[in-house]
Amino acid sequence: MDKELAKQLKRLLDRWESGQPQARDPKPGCHRWLPTDADPSRLAPLPNWQGPELAPLVGLEDEIRQLRANTKAFVAGKHANHAVLTGPRGCGKSTVMHGVAAEFKGKAAIVKVSCEHLALLPLLAEALSKSKLRFLLLCDELSFGAHDRGLLAAKSALDELDGGQPPMLLYATSNRRRMVPESHADNQDGSDADELHPGEGAEEKVSFSDRFGLWLPFFTPEQEEYL
Repeated sequence: MDKELAKQLKRLLDRWESGQPQARDPKPGCHRWLPTDADPSRLAPLPNWQGPELAPLVGLEDEIRQLRANTKAFVAGKHANHAVLTGPRGCGKSTVMHGVAAEFKGKAAIVKVSCEHLALLPLLAEALSKSKLRFLLLCDELSFGAHDRGLLAAKSALDELDGGQPPMLLYATSNRRRMVPESHADNQDGSDADELHPGEGAEEKVSFSDRFGLWLPFFTPEQEEYL
C-alpha cells in the first residue's frame, strides 16, 4: 500500500475513533454525567462532594434503613432494586438519597444524572462495560410530561441496565407518586375520542414506575413531630 494512502487512512481512522464513546475507568467517589454527542460517557469527577449527615434526621429512620440495606446489597454484588423516593418537597427525599449514597462512595462510583439523559444510559453502560466498579446513579426530581416521548426511551433504558455490565442501580426522587401526570380521561373506558383503548394508554404511563422495585414514600410531618 502507498505510504501516503496509509497515512490518510490512519488519519481517517483516528478521526472516526475520536467520535466514538470512549471507555472510562472512573474511580470510586462521586461524578457528574455530562454526555455530549461526541462523548456520551463523559464523567466529571466531584472530588469534594460530601453527602449530608443522616444522624440529625428524625422520623426517617425506617426509610434510611431500607435504602441503606438495598445499597449495601448492591455494592456486595447481591440482588438490589432500583429505588424511588416520592413525596412533597421539603420532606427529606434528596437528603436521604444523597446521604445514604455518600456512605458507600468508597466502594462504588456515585454518578449524578439528569432526567433528560436517562434514555442515553445504555450508551454510558456500553462505554463503561469493562469497568470493575459498580455504579449508583442518582437522579433528583424525576418526572415526565403526560405525552413525553422520553418516557418510553427511559423505560427501555432501565430494562437494558438490569443484568448488564457494569452493574448499575438507579435511585431517584420525585414529587409525584407516579412520576407521570394522570387525568380523569385515563380512567374512562372508550370515551376518549382520540384513543380507542384509553385504559392501555394509562397503563403505559404508569408502567415506568413499575421499574422501581423499592418505593419509599415521604410525608409531610405533623406539627408536633416537626417541632
